[in-house]
Amino acid sequence: MVTIGGVTFTAEVAHTLDGRARGLSGRDHLAPGTGMLFVFEGGPVSSFWMKGMRFAIDFVWISAHCEVAGVTTDAPPPEPGAPDSSLLSYEPPAPAAYTFEINAGEVAQHGIEPGDPVSFSGVSAQGANC
Repeated sequence: MVTIGGVTFTAEVAHTLDGRARGLSGRDHLAPGTGMLFVFEGGPVSSFWMKGMRFAIDFVWISAHCEVAGVTTDAPPPEPGAPDSSLLSYEPPAPAAYTFEINAGEVAQHGIEPGDPVSFSGVSAQGANC
């Protein structure tokens, strides 16, 4: 579970190289109130792209101090068949140790904003320390 402010989401955890590379690609949707937590054992978050994505998402960038470092909302999926060279790259607006991807619109729906506290429960991945 990932709790942001007073809102708790059920989370899948992507903590291996393969899991982070695959992410949410190839899926048609996420159930409301769920997301994917990306854990990077060795350092800060760099950038994300939407290769293979079929739906829009919100990114919640989480600092090493367990608070929202920033948000990126309504990141659209690429057009079907778009070449990799045309895919947009998304980066945190401030240093981040984790990324949490949720359905587009949920950041606004829940009023998530920079500075909100974040905690993890039941996340058994090395480096997941919130």
